[in-house]
Amino acid sequence: MKSDDIKTLAEALQHSKDEKESMTKINKVLRNKSCATLIAEFKHLMPEMQGKEINKVLLVLVLAILHKNVSALECLQKALVSEGLIPNLYGALCSFFSGKSSSLSLKVELTDGQFPNRYAYITRFIGQFAEREIRDLLYAVKILAMSDSEKFEELAFKDSTHMILLNMASYEFEGFPSDALIARLMKDGDELQANIGFYFAVWDITRDVQDYALLRRDTIFPCKKTKKEIDKSIEDHLERFDKFYSGCPADRKASLLVNYILAERGYPIQFGYWLQEPALQDALVTEITSSGKIANLDKLCKMAHLVHNFPCKDNNGTRGKKDKLYVAIVSVLKEFVAERKGIYSWDASQEANFQELCQIVPKRYWKPFKSYLKRISKDLMVSKLDEMVRFSIYLKDKQCYDICQGMMAVMDLGK
Repeated sequence: MKSDDIKTLAEALQHSKDEKESMTKINKVLRNKSCATLIAEFKHLMPEMQGKEINKVLLVLVLAILHKNVSALECLQKALVSEGLIPNLYGALCSFFSGKSSSLSLKVELTDGQFPNRYAYITRFIGQFAEREIRDLLYAVKILAMSDSEKFEELAFKDSTHMILLNMASYEFEGFPSDALIARLMKDGDELQANIGFYFAVWDITRDVQDYALLRRDTIFPCKKTKKEIDKSIEDHLERFDKFYSGCPADRKASLLVNYILAERGYPIQFGYWLQEPALQDALVTEITSSGKIANLDKLCKMAHLVHNFPCKDNNGTRGKKDKLYVAIVSVLKEFVAERKGIYSWDASQEANFQELCQIVPKRYWKPFKSYLKRISKDLMVSKLDEMVRFSIYLKDKQCYDICQGMMAVMDLGK
């Protein structure tokens, strides 16, 4: 193997969308040589290279071998370990996934910023992140995972693209993430990393909750477990989960639990008790009012049920007040009306949700809200004259007016 051969491989990988041309160039260099032979030839080239160039060239060779034949992964891993090149592979992957190298980097634009609830984002797209363009890279990462678990998890945490973590389940990184990485992600990671860690932390709990749902209804594939077995499983998995959860600050605890409760159909009752602890109350208020996760009446009802159904008390049994939480729920309704979001028309479904809210939230919180609706309604341009001369404004205001009137009618019926 010559230095010109590496250039040929690099060009082939850069133009890998033309699969036929790419494979022709790769086969011209690699031919039918074994992984051990190719890696040994690379070792002979190393004296001709300097510093970080060694890592870059090694990564090109590794990716070319995997692109040609991904089933060679285990043989390639053994050859790299035998020649002591795993640290070089780690260095190359660090450069690639950090985004700091101009000549060797991966640019990825995720859409997670469009999802206030990052857990919902992960569960919606899980299994769809492994695009063909990065397949070989992820298998190169898998070689590192097979060889040095500590370096692999450090790379996964530092990966600025988050693609390693997002593909952990898809690419069968057996045994990963470890408990140590899950705890680190949840406590110290950014918003997406924390939710990825949380996703793995609640993996077994989610399956328990799904089993419980199957147990409660007749399905083609009935649950094979008894209620007692599921309850015991949830208890055991919650004990493990608490080891990760307890190390998080209050705002992150509230954020992660709210994400799960809003995204999943069911949740362990322990999540409700935890979320209602007085130490989390301010964080929970922020989650309700400012996170952007409560996007409609259905989600607001879900949070209202949680506030109503679970006692607000600390570990010593001392009860706290829920006023802040109920005020937060009503303030979201005000925001829906003022900013004309969350409720876009008044129909039977919205009316049912609002009736539910009125039954959950104590009556003393509704009087100021009704006064607010009356005040808003007076300023809306919904007269016959408005309909004739300001039709576009009239249509928007009429929609808001109908919502206000619908809400007030429900509150009047509940007197």
